[in-house]
Amino acid sequence: MIKPETYAGYDNNGKIIAQYTGFDANQHINPAEVKTAIDNVKTTFKTEMGNIKKALNNIETDADEAIIVEGTKMNKVFDSMGEILDAAPDSISEGLDSLYAESVSVHDKIQTQANTQAREMTAAVQNVIKVIP
Repeated sequence: MIKPETYAGYDNNGKIIAQYTGFDANQHINPAEVKTAIDNVKTTFKTEMGNIKKALNNIETDADEAIIVEGTKMNKVFDSMGEILDAAPDSISEGLDSLYAESVSVHDKIQTQANTQAREMTAAVQNVIKVIP
């Protein structure tokens, strides 16, 4: 991630006469916070899908004996549902991971703009002949 930069403007005697720092883009979008939120969602989703699967497993035996649909026992349906529940967290994780990548991209665009503005403000000060980050 791009960090805020500070630019110093020097006069013809080599003296700093202006200095500006780009504002921190983390004030607008903080990818570290986004990552933490995503990780929390992933963990919660995985845990809850596991809880649902456990609940299905707990009733599978009783349902298999009690419910027969057109001569077929329900264990295949429960197994299929279990596979779906196992795969769901990975599918959700892929989508959420792209959100983190997008947050970094947006952050870096904002930070680049802020740094450019700080450089331009430093250069615009009267008698500044050189700007150094």
